[in-house]
Amino acid sequence: MAQAVKLHPDCERLMALEGVSVINAINLYVLDDLHFNNGREASACVGVTPIQHSTGGKAKLGSIGRHVKQVMLRSQLISGAMAVVSALSKRLPKTTK
Repeated sequence: MAQAVKLHPDCERLMALEGVSVINAINLYVLDDLHFNNGREASACVGVTPIQHSTGGKAKLGSIGRHVKQVMLRSQLISGAMAVVSALSKRLPKTTK
């Protein structure tokens, strides 16, 4: 799998993100072939956006939906994000110039 990531520069750029492993990079690369119009559509497909109920011009955001097609990808992305968040407390702050 690591060799497959090296063949695609998009996968290498995805792996530069913290919390994205080889499997996540490949799955996100394949997901990108669906050609979403914006990031919200892609994140809704993965299932990391809140459910929206809107009537009469009032938009109400609910909880994050769990019934999505990309269950494994969602689970892996959340696990990677949680690993990054837990590592932040142990890391020295970055200085900006």
